[in-house]
Amino acid sequence: MGAAKQEFEDEVLTLISGPNLVVAVWRNAPRIEHVAPMREVQSRLHRRLGGMYFVFVNVILSGTPSFDEQVRKELADLVNEFGRYSLGQANLVLLEGLAGTATRAFLSTMNLLGRHRAPAKVFKDRDAMEQWVLERLLAHDPKSSRLQIDEALDLANVSTHRATRRT
Repeated sequence: MGAAKQEFEDEVLTLISGPNLVVAVWRNAPRIEHVAPMREVQSRLHRRLGGMYFVFVNVILSGTPSFDEQVRKELADLVNEFGRYSLGQANLVLLEGLAGTATRAFLSTMNLLGRHRAPAKVFKDRDAMEQWVLERLLAHDPKSSRLQIDEALDLANVSTHRATRRT
């Protein structure tokens, strides 16, 4: 398809945009300097879509959810700013063991307390997350496909970190 594009990368964050989604891949906790590129990528996508909606996907590969109050406030403002244009926010936590459990619990609590305008969900399995994102995209654009999601995640090398499925 060729529609996914890497928009930003440093040692902590990789931002990928797709036709109607943004993927943020985290290798550590967000810092204040990550807010501006996140805002710019979302603004650019929103303008390109002519005010239409998109899905935001966070993928946590490593690190701890420990960041200062200024970063927390800026990220909350960012969610509020773009929340009205969001079809949903998926949080895929690929950390193993207690770190993964703690991070998923933290994000789930933040989702409950944040009272987001759009649905938000935390996942430990890539396939389940992709299906949830696809449902959001299809509800808005019937031309959406799972290939769009796969392409964005693969561009960010998330495919090599696929979570194991539990049966």
